[in-house]
Amino acid sequence: MIKLLSFIKSIIFFLALFSASQINGIEMENDTPPEMPEYPSSYEEVMASLSPYYKAEQPLDFFFELYIVYTLNELPQGTLDALESFSNKHSSFFESTNGNWKQSVVSQLNLSKTIDIAI
Repeated sequence: MIKLLSFIKSIIFFLALFSASQINGIEMENDTPPEMPEYPSSYEEVMASLSPYYKAEQPLDFFFELYIVYTLNELPQGTLDALESFSNKHSSFFESTNGNWKQSVVSQLNLSKTIDIAI
């Protein structure tokens, strides 16, 4: 009897999920991931990409996202060059780390010194 009740609960749970997805217009088989924007490859593109973060008063989030990609060795050289250009033009932004945007991210977000390993 207990096994039958567990089985019935499982079926009800599955049907509830299935009907909820149909009601909300979600089709699980056709779920497509969002398209990722290209990485900025110039100073101007860095500024354009940073703008929404700056307006949301979270500019460090932009650099943290790039830091993660950098740590995974997936950040294109063009983006690294663009970030260096940004750092040179806005020296006060990363002043506490002598212009090193990576160290600044770790420092300003109070990340662990082993964050690279965690990533």
